[in-house]
Amino acid sequence: MYARYRVNRQRTKELQDELDTRNRFFSIISHDLRAPVTGIRNLSMMLEEHFDDLSPEELKEKLSMLRIAAEGTSIMLENLLMWSISHKGVLCPVIREESFSDLAKESIGTLNNIETDIPSGLTIRTDRHMMVTCIRNLLDNAVKFSPKDKPVVLKADGEKIVVTDKGPGMSPEILAEMSSKGHLGLVITRELLEKLGASLSARNLQEGGCEVTIHYLTSND
Repeated sequence: MYARYRVNRQRTKELQDELDTRNRFFSIISHDLRAPVTGIRNLSMMLEEHFDDLSPEELKEKLSMLRIAAEGTSIMLENLLMWSISHKGVLCPVIREESFSDLAKESIGTLNNIETDIPSGLTIRTDRHMMVTCIRNLLDNAVKFSPKDKPVVLKADGEKIVVTDKGPGMSPEILAEMSSKGHLGLVITRELLEKLGASLSARNLQEGGCEVTIHYLTSND
C-alpha cells in the first residue's frame, strides 16, 4: 500500500511538473510570438494602403523592416519545433567534427551588422543543427538590442563562444534568472546546450553592452 502511495505521489509530481512546464512555455510563446506576427501584419497593411505614396527609399526601408519581422518569426518557429522535439524525448545530438567558421556563417545567415573573430581552422565536436540554433538565437537577440551603428561581435576560441553587443545590457534581475527563465530563444538555447554538455553565462560590460558566453571545449585541446 505504501509503495503504491509513493508511486502515485511521484506520478502526480511528474504530471504537475509537466503542466508547469507547458504553462511556462505557452506564456513565453504568447509574449515572444505576438511582436513579430503583429509587425508583419501592420507593415503589410501599411504597404498595401500607401504603396503608391511611398518613395523608392521609403519602400525599400519598409520592405527591409518586413524582412526582419519575417526572419524573427522564422527563428521563433524553428525554436518551437526544436522545443517540441526536445520535450518528446527524441532529440539526441549527433556529434561530429565541425568547422566553426562554417557554423558561424550558417548561424549569421541574413542577420545584419555581425562581425566575427574566429581563429583559422578552429573546429569543435558538436551537433551542427543544435549549435547553429543556439548561436543564431544569441545573435538575433543581440542584434535586436544593439544600436544600428554598433556591430554585434561573435568570437570563439578553444574554450568558449562569445557574443558581445553594445546595447543597454541586462537588468540584475534578468542576469540572476538566466539559469531558469527568459524568452523562448533563451529557453531552448539553454536546453540544447545542456544536451551538448555546454553551459551559458552572461554579464554586463563596464563600457556598455552585454556579453553572453557559451562555455564549450573544442577538439583542438
